[in-house]
Amino acid sequence: MIRYAQPPAIMWQVNQGISPESKTIQNLIQSAKEHASKPVTLSWQTVLKGQVQEVSTRCSKEGWDGYDANPISRSSKFWALRLIDQLPGNIQDPSIVPEPDGELALEWNLGKDKIFSLTVSGPRLIYAGIIGASRKFYGEEKFINELPKTIANTLSNYFLKI
Repeated sequence: MIRYAQPPAIMWQVNQGISPESKTIQNLIQSAKEHASKPVTLSWQTVLKGQVQEVSTRCSKEGWDGYDANPISRSSKFWALRLIDQLPGNIQDPSIVPEPDGELALEWNLGKDKIFSLTVSGPRLIYAGIIGASRKFYGEEKFINELPKTIANTLSNYFLKI
């Protein structure tokens, strides 16, 4: 009889099967691995994505502002969610602000001399900021797969979590 100090490890080789059932098991195991690698607590990005959903739903009808605001566009919502995934994890939490033209903005407001607004207009990011009494800036950047350096640098330089 063979005796082990500890039971032998179980080795899973699930990527060998070709049947539909095997593929289902492979997908379930992959989902379980991905789920197990996620943190137990919600990140601020996850909370922020929930706020995008909530604001988009609340502002989904024309005139949501009591005047003639356009509903939040699906495009702005889609790109805002993508943008949130690209934000540095060590920055202050922004507010989600609906705009009357149907776009969403992320806003960092740390007082009258430290404000940064980032409007998501499809794959374009339109930004404006005030840093100190004399530094005002604005611009537009294309956003596809990564946060433009101009915006990343502004957030990292002025809006870090303390």
